[in-house]
Amino acid sequence: MRLLIADGQAVVRHSLRQVLLESGEVDVVDELEEGRQVVRHLRETECDALVLDKALAGRTGTELLAEIEMVRPGLPVLLLCHNAEAYNTTRFRAAGALGNLTKAQAPRHLVPAIRALLAGGTYFETPDGYIHQPA
Repeated sequence: MRLLIADGQAVVRHSLRQVLLESGEVDVVDELEEGRQVVRHLRETECDALVLDKALAGRTGTELLAEIEMVRPGLPVLLLCHNAEAYNTTRFRAAGALGNLTKAQAPRHLVPAIRALLAGGTYFETPDGYIHQPA
C-alpha cells in the first residue's frame, strides 16, 4: 500500500510515516510540505490514500479537496487538524474528506483510520470519541 502525507511540519510527517511503516500494512509513504505540491504529485504518482493537513502552506486542505477529487476521484482523504476545530465533521464531510484526526491523536488512531477509509468507511474524531462508519 502506498500513502501520501501532506503536512507543513517535518516532524509530523516523519512521525506519521514511522507509525505507518511500523504497522506493516504500508509499503511506501511519500511526503509533501506544501499544498501546491499535492495535486501535481497525485497526477504523477499513484497512491491509495492521502493524509492531508487542514492548514497547509499555500492552500488549506479543505480548499484542496475539490481539486483532489477532480484529479483522483474517490481517493480516501484523512484531514489532520491542530485542535478542537477538528470536530467540525459536517464541514469536512461536505468538503469531501472521509475522516479527520487531531494531530495529538493521530499517532494512536492513524492506522485504524486509514484501514476504515480504505475499506470504504469513515473515521471522524469528535469531542466524545470517534465516529467510525464501515462501508
